[in-house]
Amino acid sequence: MNPGQRRPRLPALALLLPALLFGGEAAAERPMVVDDAGALTRGDGKVEFGWSRAGRTRGFDLAAGYVPVDDVEISLGLARTRDHAASPDESLRSTGLALKWVPLVLASGVSAGLAYSRQREHAAHAPGNRGETLGLLLSWQLDDGALIHANLGRSHVHQAGPNLRRNTWGLGSELPLAETLTLTLETYGAERQRPGR
Repeated sequence: MNPGQRRPRLPALALLLPALLFGGEAAAERPMVVDDAGALTRGDGKVEFGWSRAGRTRGFDLAAGYVPVDDVEISLGLARTRDHAASPDESLRSTGLALKWVPLVLASGVSAGLAYSRQREHAAHAPGNRGETLGLLLSWQLDDGALIHANLGRSHVHQAGPNLRRNTWGLGSELPLAETLTLTLETYGAERQRPGR
């Protein structure tokens, strides 16, 4: 390595990769913003990836989770968006860590758990933000295989101006259309904000 050259760093996701590769079954799906009240079985992992486009803003999100002990899931997440309509292009990177504890898991009926997440955002031309969210997770398994999810939480965002404390909410559903095809619908938001869908 030449003097002055930066040493490459391993991303935090690389630390979780061995657990995903050698820890049992892995599942892949598009991440929902509304979280479910369910955890994989001990030793299993999952990878979620999504790509989005809204006007000239494009982005991706990636999350990897692992269950080291019964009913507890640990996830790392990465996301990046770029607004091509701005001049120069504006980009936002975010990283996050989430812990989910689901003590009540039922094959049919209601399941319940708690989730804590910590995230950090880095903007190209502005100071970054960091925040925490604590939430209640509920899921209902219906007889036809459909799932309904509800989230209620409280977020605290630390930023350059005044800190923000807001109540958050989310409603989502997973509707099986075929053995390997599921339709997901969701709406979510925070107080004094327009909901996302």
